[in-house]
Amino acid sequence: MQIDSTTARLVVLPAGGLLRGRRIGISARDIASPSFGLVFAAEGQVNQRTEVVRVLPVEQVPKGALALGDDLAAKLGIGNEENVSWRLLVGGLNHVTATEICLEVQVESQLDQIVEQLDRSQDLAGQLLWIPPDAGLDSLWLEVSGTPYRVRALSPTLTPNAVLEITPSTRVTVFAPGIKTGVDIVILADCSGSMKQDDLTDMSDGLPSEGLGGGLLSRLFTTSRTISRIEALRRALNQLLDIRLRQSGRVSRIALVSFTHECNNSSVRFPRHGAGMAEVDANAPAETIRDFRDAIGLLHAEDAGTQIAPALHFAAELLHRHGRPSNDRLIVLISDGASWKPKGDAETGKEIGGLEDEVSLMDHLHRSMDINLHAIGISREDIFRPWFARKHPGQQPSIPLIPNHELLERLVDVGGGDPSRTGDTDVLQEYFSGLGTGVSRQVKAPRSAPLPSLSQVEIEALEAARTSMVRTHGIPAGVSLERSRLAEEIIESYVTVNEIALRLTGEMLFKYTRGYQLLDRSLKKEVSDPESFRHFILDAIIATLDNINKSVKQDALARSDRTEKPANYSILDVVTVFGLSEVRDLKLLRNANAHGDLNKRDELRLGEIFMQAVGVSYIEPGDSARWAQMHLLVLRKFHSLIVKFLEAYRQYEARRAAALSDESGRTGELTNAGTSEQSDAQTPQFRLVD
Repeated sequence: MQIDSTTARLVVLPAGGLLRGRRIGISARDIASPSFGLVFAAEGQVNQRTEVVRVLPVEQVPKGALALGDDLAAKLGIGNEENVSWRLLVGGLNHVTATEICLEVQVESQLDQIVEQLDRSQDLAGQLLWIPPDAGLDSLWLEVSGTPYRVRALSPTLTPNAVLEITPSTRVTVFAPGIKTGVDIVILADCSGSMKQDDLTDMSDGLPSEGLGGGLLSRLFTTSRTISRIEALRRALNQLLDIRLRQSGRVSRIALVSFTHECNNSSVRFPRHGAGMAEVDANAPAETIRDFRDAIGLLHAEDAGTQIAPALHFAAELLHRHGRPSNDRLIVLISDGASWKPKGDAETGKEIGGLEDEVSLMDHLHRSMDINLHAIGISREDIFRPWFARKHPGQQPSIPLIPNHELLERLVDVGGGDPSRTGDTDVLQEYFSGLGTGVSRQVKAPRSAPLPSLSQVEIEALEAARTSMVRTHGIPAGVSLERSRLAEEIIESYVTVNEIALRLTGEMLFKYTRGYQLLDRSLKKEVSDPESFRHFILDAIIATLDNINKSVKQDALARSDRTEKPANYSILDVVTVFGLSEVRDLKLLRNANAHGDLNKRDELRLGEIFMQAVGVSYIEPGDSARWAQMHLLVLRKFHSLIVKFLEAYRQYEARRAAALSDESGRTGELTNAGTSEQSDAQTPQFRLVD
């Protein structure tokens, strides 16, 4: 199904009710059930825009009308009062639910505020995603509650003719680049004895061959080298540092802390001597950079167990004492896990060695101090056990060596961060690469709300549109057909005049600024009231008479007075078009609609024009039929004017061709007679511009 600006009325409503955002309405008699479609505005022009929309059947929308909110109309650059062509194509799109999406922040703001806004918003669920077949993901943007976001990642991948919808089941994360938001980070690195296990893949050789499909599976086939968990962590942290050194923007501070069963001031690896936190970015001094690399190199696995609660408590103290008050606060916990059993209600909140249990502590830190937690689980049981079986055949591993990430997952649940990531070396590298450029957080499940009803404002606007459209039913059937024919012929002649003028003189008669597009839009619009007639006549005058190339006109007038030039070379016929009655009448109509301050003589002439066209000297505002007939008369005048320009240029072109042919014949005769000299100054010149 397709409707466009030449066959349907556009009704723009104040946004806020049912028809807002990407929801548009058409008559229930035109469509039976909700569907998806594409709206193309200003097609073929430089400012062309396309938006994917949800098309709803709405009983109150008049048949032959398209209703949308003023927010979407502004995006498309169309409106009730703007002559911009549009087209709606309904159907042909495959509807798919988005499983994951990452939104990148584009404004400077704290991440907590952004996440809170997204958590509260009801604009996220129901958002539609579509990109043109020749565009990439970089061109995809979303606006949620008035805030723009770039789509950084999306799953499944958008394919041609697919529209993805965000639903409550979509996993949504938001990414804040370091340049846009300030985040203080304490990295807690597990240095317990189990971190010595070398069960992780050595990725130092780079990417595997493509023949095996990529990923860690292929690496296992191409190399048998493995590295320890602590070595994988060191490499990932160095990668983090390399990326941070290429970034600058909002001030952020970092601390690197190792932990085992205890964590205190002596556990701070960076800054040196436990000196709080330090800024690490493109502006960091060489000494700071060297200290960070040295601190990473000092990380090693110790013969000790793992206690996470003291580490969380110490990290919170660092953030409180040394973080910037205006920055977000983040703890990044990297561990291969710790033995943990969920506590019953009777046990929850009890202290462990002077501290609450880990989950209660993290919940308290998040709620009372706005500290968020990311957790990275190094290795997994399905990675560890095959490796252990190969390295220690017939043996059973001790429990502390087996990765156990249940506690990390529970900590993240209450810590307001991303779901914990667990896995091989690639998981570490991917996370710290992202952390080097910014910080990401998961958003709560998008809130879904039932579609609202039409607001009273929408109902009143649609009723007004219905009344206006009923009045236009009195327009004679032949008017629309003749209007379409005249519009097409005017546009065709307009283009042809410019082509001939350019060929003959080196300059177009009508300047190609906004002219062609403006004329094309304006001529095809329906006119049935004083306001639409006013826009039509003003746009048409701007596109033609006001858009005449002045240098062409002035030069033509000057050359027409040069009696020494042969008459065949004159373009007097082109010049005389400017004095035709059509020109005077059109300019009078323009002045009457633009200013209204006509003298008595012009008022009488205006009345004569109306009388000639519709039989009355004054047209009532609600008389749609007569305004449509007046529109038709003006189109006829424009048609006559453009055709006369075309005829004049064709006559001029024919005379020029004949003159050139005669001149060529005379030159040939002179050559045959043995006279080959002819001054270039004697050669007739036909350009209108010196």
